Amino acid sequence: MSVAILKIPGADFSGTGIAPVGNKLSPASVGTLLARFSAKEAASMTMSGGAVTAWADTVAGATISDGGRAGARPTYSSTGWSTTINGKTFEMPCLVFDGVVDGNTLSGALDFGADTSVFFVCERSATQNAGANTTARVPYRRVDVSSSMRTQLQIDASDPSLVRLVGNSWPTEISVAGGFPASRKTVFADHASTAGASLGINGGALTSVAFGSAPSGSVSTDEFSIGGLASTGGINGDTKFAGKVAEVLVYAGTLTTEDRQKIEGHLAWEWGIAANLAAGHPYRSAPPSA
Repeated sequence: MSVAILKIPGADFSGTGIAPVGNKLSPASVGTLLARFSAKEAASMTMSGGAVTAWADTVAGATISDGGRAGARPTYSSTGWSTTINGKTFEMPCLVFDGVVDGNTLSGALDFGADTSVFFVCERSATQNAGANTTARVPYRRVDVSSSMRTQLQIDASDPSLVRLVGNSWPTEISVAGGFPASRKTVFADHASTAGASLGINGGALTSVAFGSAPSGSVSTDEFSIGGLASTGGINGDTKFAGKVAEVLVYAGTLTTEDRQKIEGHLAWEWGIAANLAAGHPYRSAPPSA
């Protein structure tokens, strides 16, 4: 028995009657949206062959790039994000990060402020890179100079189901086991500020931690990076993420529970992974509407 494969780069699954186009939620209608990076927006990417040299935010036009290093370029795949709904297989675009040490990091001096919420849709590879100096792989990091703050999402290299949200020199971090379902496709939701942070996975309950003191050390440049840390050598070189990135949203401040769940639901349906949402999530059975 054959399975139909629908290659529709802008898929929102309207062909299945699941996510109606006319009433689809706009991420900009929820909270204060500072940035959106979506693999479905091919015009937002600058490419050299199949490699992405720069990715532009479609809200304010800020850009993250390879920094002029050919080895830092992820690959664009128009059909790399595959999911099955109601017996139909949909193939959609994504950026593929190979996890090679000193490779595949798009980064830019983006100033979102110290108090931000990030939603990150990714599929991790079955294994992460074999860097020798650290066990952390970093799908994304943000840096705010005004508060001397750095936060990053980390995947444990030896146990890729374990994820952490880590702050710069803070003695406490958030660790969440079982961070990826069997499909390895996940919607992460995090909020971080100098006061503390929280992390949610596929619409599950947030795991939160309060930081007892401001971070030590200093940072010299605002930064938002996808695929690893911006530095090219040493321990930073070992942090490169292996997997696929579909979409990233950055909001100002803390979203209400209702708004956070709307975005989680929107992204899960947009990328065909609503079945991964936690049991009891308000949008597990139907997408949020406008």
